[in-house]
Amino acid sequence: LLFLKTAIKSNYEIEKLISYYHNISYKNEWQSLELAMEIAMELYIQNRNLEALNFLEDCCFYYLKNSNDPIHLFRYGILLERNDKIKRSETIIQKSIDLSEESYPFILNYLAYLWVDNNRNLDVAEKMLLKAVEDSDFQDGAIIDSLGWLYFKKNEINTAEKWILQAY
Repeated sequence: LLFLKTAIKSNYEIEKLISYYHNISYKNEWQSLELAMEIAMELYIQNRNLEALNFLEDCCFYYLKNSNDPIHLFRYGILLERNDKIKRSETIIQKSIDLSEESYPFILNYLAYLWVDNNRNLDVAEKMLLKAVEDSDFQDGAIIDSLGWLYFKKNEINTAEKWILQAY
């Protein structure tokens, strides 16, 4: 993990890191998935979303299917969403939320914003965003902005303006 993180920060060739990954022997499924996530997220940062998703599913689909790690599932859900697999993304991110007992405001925000952006499940999204705003102590501008966007979509312009100004 230390090597992969250092290599990524040093702009090491991603293809060499993928090869390195395939030659490692792992102690357990979580470790394998954690290392694969490092590579997949680097591909994602490089806007190589399909490659990231394919890499992750090729090496670790079984592990993902059986994972109880909310962060791994959330990251997988992001890759699904970025590759227009919206329904699967929603299912995986919801599983992440359920496993974490809604303890990660940024995950609540991600799914709620996905719904808001697609003008769906606005009432559920509102509850999720209000919880996320509160759980982040009203300090996360991105989450607060999402709440403002939700109220804009619900045509509650004065409430939307309040939250968007607070986010600003």
